[in-house]
Amino acid sequence: MPTHRPKARSTHSASTPPLLTNAEWARVIRSLQLSPQQARIVALILRGYKDKQIAKELSLNRYTIRTYLKRIFIRLGIDDRIMLVLHVFAVCLGRTKAMTMMCTSKE
Repeated sequence: MPTHRPKARSTHSASTPPLLTNAEWARVIRSLQLSPQQARIVALILRGYKDKQIAKELSLNRYTIRTYLKRIFIRLGIDDRIMLVLHVFAVCLGRTKAMTMMCTSKE
């Protein structure tokens, strides 16, 4: 008779990006002042999704996703997804926005 093993409890919810706990993700959302929809988009970016995949996942047009991303980039003073990912992890490590910008600035 097979034994039933209970699932291990995860510290992640479905909307929490990999490598982050729920508490870390909540801190990122507060720090970056993300709307719930923006938070979902950033979480999917951290999972490696492209615009088209995000649009399908959230039942939105891919151009709507691009608009959300542009607004997030403008708010944070960044240019691309790589800088967004670095910014998120800098917040998790307790770095300030200024420090993040110094570490990711283009010369």
